[in-house]
Amino acid sequence: MLDESPTHTQPRQPRPPRQHQQARDPDPDPTQPEPNRDNDGDDHGNGDRQRQRTTTTKRRHGNPHKPDYFAKELEAAKRTKEAAEKRAAEAARRTEERNRRIADRERYRRAMDKAKAPGRDGKPKLGRESALLLDRVKRMVGES
Repeated sequence: MLDESPTHTQPRQPRPPRQHQQARDPDPDPTQPEPNRDNDGDDHGNGDRQRQRTTTTKRRHGNPHKPDYFAKELEAAKRTKEAAEKRAAEAARRTEERNRRIADRERYRRAMDKAKAPGRDGKPKLGRESALLLDRVKRMVGES
């Protein structure tokens, strides 16, 4: 035997809006005073905002009296990065030098093959071969 009260059978009515809640502008103009605040020069309501501004300013610019806890780590990371960049530049320079020497050797080999090839009469072209040998000797003497 359930006693059905009239509150259970009636549909719920929507609640009226609360009096203390007001519709707020999503982007209020910071130059205008807030509607609920007195503009008598007191800064009672804005203390939080100013405190928040000063803490963010301190965080941004750093506090000269507070030690920077990660200064040593940042310096070590900077040195490591510079050393890695130096090694990479040196490796690139060595690779470039190696490729240049390989290209020079290949160029010399092709020129020597062409110079050693016999002419129409079947005899070697000594003039071309001697010029290449002379350049090779000059390079060897210049390196010493």
